[in-house]
Amino acid sequence: MRNPRVVLASLAWKSSSENYKYDRLYRNLYNPEFFCLAYQHLYGKPVEMMEGINNDTADGMSLEKIDNLIERLKDQSYQPAPIGKADLPKRDGSNRPGIPSVEDQLVQEAVRMIQESIYEGKFEDTSHGFRPNKSCHTAIMQIQQRFSGVRWFVTGNIGNLFDKIDRHILISLLRKSIEDEKFINLIWKFLKAGYMKDWKWRKDHSGAPEGSIIGPILSNIYFHELDKYMKEYKVNFDKGKKRGHSNEYVNAAARIRHYQDKISAAGKETEKGMEYLQKLKRRETKLANIPSKDQMDKNFRRLFYTRYAGDFIVGIIGAKEDAEKINEDVTLFLKTKLNLQLSQENINIIHSAKKTRFLSYDITTERGKNYSLQRSDGLKSVHHMPIRLYVPHEHWEGKLRELDVLDTTKEGQWKGKARPRMQQYDDLEILLKYNSEIRRLYDYFRLAHNANVLNKFCNIMEQSMLKTFASKYRTSVSEIWGRYSKDGRFRVRYKTKKGEEFAYFIDKVKRQNG
Repeated sequence: MRNPRVVLASLAWKSSSENYKYDRLYRNLYNPEFFCLAYQHLYGKPVEMMEGINNDTADGMSLEKIDNLIERLKDQSYQPAPIGKADLPKRDGSNRPGIPSVEDQLVQEAVRMIQESIYEGKFEDTSHGFRPNKSCHTAIMQIQQRFSGVRWFVTGNIGNLFDKIDRHILISLLRKSIEDEKFINLIWKFLKAGYMKDWKWRKDHSGAPEGSIIGPILSNIYFHELDKYMKEYKVNFDKGKKRGHSNEYVNAAARIRHYQDKISAAGKETEKGMEYLQKLKRRETKLANIPSKDQMDKNFRRLFYTRYAGDFIVGIIGAKEDAEKINEDVTLFLKTKLNLQLSQENINIIHSAKKTRFLSYDITTERGKNYSLQRSDGLKSVHHMPIRLYVPHEHWEGKLRELDVLDTTKEGQWKGKARPRMQQYDDLEILLKYNSEIRRLYDYFRLAHNANVLNKFCNIMEQSMLKTFASKYRTSVSEIWGRYSKDGRFRVRYKTKKGEEFAYFIDKVKRQNG
């Protein structure tokens, strides 16, 4: 049997060829080493390796069971078990996805590895969800780097994309690259496996299996069609090599050249030359604050696009009519090609002077701030309207309320409050819990230009922590501070094999330079 890593590398090597057809994929599932590699990938992921509904566990897997699984795959008698449907609610009111059995996880991981090798090289760089080395942050950074100067945003939210996928369309998309009906039929089995609830089998009529290992790659294959459509749309939409100079800028530059000629004729050291030099400097100062390009140039248009899972954003250098047309065209494409109904409630057109929400960041363009670069011809090129990212106030305030650490005085001032349920924890656990909650929020919003507002979040968290310690030891906050602080920082002493160590409270956050 071939080394599975060699097989996957061979599949990936042909991935960039749009017209290549993959066959004989299913036979890779006869290789025990594929499942050993799948097990290695899954091992140590406690959520995915929890007990499934058939009472198999990760620890119960063995080579003998893998051999038995392979025999059932060979004669195609293997049938995925229905996923146990959990009744644990999400924040949006829906239930958390169920967890496949360990055996099904191994098969799905093997299928996922094969599919990733086939499709990763095909995916567009505008797709950031569920991909290696991609994340919400890479999506946000792409917007920051590419969307400067846009005048309109179009944002869309497809919602729970796993439930929205048309399975017949998905299978037809898979067949564009895969000529192996056994492999296709195996994916069909997972799509139609259904779920268990109240110990009864329920049929699932649409969507990719949420909570499954292959769900994310299947959704990316599906929405790759949207990414390709937007790439082609950009080619047809973009117009002009560059913006023309604004009349104001051209006139100001002409006045500068006029005074430069006057200075040369009069001589720098003469009284008249000095007078012209002063006027020249004033003109240069004025020029530096004038956008060099005509922001309303009708002969220049650009479109930028970024998607993360079911959320996408389009940035447009153009008129509002252009944004409205893109809105209509994208909505129509999703309906006719992917059988997705995108309601107007889930798609928005927003002027870039205002803030638009994408992946929990507020995104806007900055007005009134220009960046000047000296050019060889003496003129200055001004880069206008850079992208700015912000932490929404309601997000970090909402987090404080969610954690139940925020109290309000009669005067409306905020203050932290104790968390009685944490009094049973030891000191280090309390400190690390607070640090983890702060770090999780900061790590997500570290790209924001106002990330320092999270210091207010830290202050409330620190007050809450101190009051929790004070409540635990039935003393005052000032007593706790005096007992635990050193050089103005709160710390907790703990012992290790190497001796005594200290853990410190995170008391400040700052923006990461993007």
